[in-house]
Amino acid sequence: NYKARPDVLYGTMTGNLAVHIKKTGVSYQLYRVDEWKEVEDKIRHEKPKEIEKQSIYRIDLNWLNANTNFTQSTDQTLSGYNNYYLESCPNGALNVKSYTGITLNNLYNGINLHYYEKNGELKHDYIVAPHADYKQIQLKVEGAEISINKDGTLTLKTVLGKVQEGAPIVYQRGKKLKAFWRLKKDV
Repeated sequence: NYKARPDVLYGTMTGNLAVHIKKTGVSYQLYRVDEWKEVEDKIRHEKPKEIEKQSIYRIDLNWLNANTNFTQSTDQTLSGYNNYYLESCPNGALNVKSYTGITLNNLYNGINLHYYEKNGELKHDYIVAPHADYKQIQLKVEGAEISINKDGTLTLKTVLGKVQEGAPIVYQRGKKLKAFWRLKKDV
């Protein structure tokens, strides 16, 4: 709603999905265009379409019992920058950098979370240090019906569509281990 969100650390878009990495978890925002309107471009003598009305729906995946004092680091900085002028920051958010990835260090004890782009898709890896307990990783889902599919993927169903999370893939010392989602109500 064009209000400042100091809890959002990073954001990106992938298709019709906005992803906001926050201090307490991750939000997925789905978009749907409900109505288009034609506008007149008197210079080009065209009638392009603009969005008249759209629906936005958010899913929150909150990290349970995560460390609140985790640190952040970035991968390679991309060239250039963006400037944003919004009602919530009339002087602008200027020189906003973009990165090939970001890491939340020690999100859980001995566990980092790395977000990055691969083949045009947003990916994330939990990097678990030796002897760290992977069972610390727990996500409470708000705003979606959750189901685990026969192929091991996780579906988050909303009124605007579905978000699919792949089946977990786990490697230890280069060897692939058996892994799966475990669902308890909304966690």
